[in-house]
Amino acid sequence: MRGISKAQETVLSVLVPGGHLTVEQIATQGEIRGISVRIAICELRGRGAITAGPFGTARYRITDFGRGLAFSLGLARSSGVV
Repeated sequence: MRGISKAQETVLSVLVPGGHLTVEQIATQGEIRGISVRIAICELRGRGAITAGPFGTARYRITDFGRGLAFSLGLARSSGVV
């Protein structure tokens, strides 16, 4: 698997805690430009790391694969759940 960009790392780290966030919310929390978020979302959706939330494509959430990816990159801590 090819490495991921800084913007993709930022998007994953913002989504790791959970929730269904908009592009604007991700950009604000991650302190990056909206266009960078949009590009990262397209790339991460293609990898299966994030998906559109149940409220339509305007909100995004992390998948189990994305959470594992974030953990492997050191962007998330283990929850301790077995």
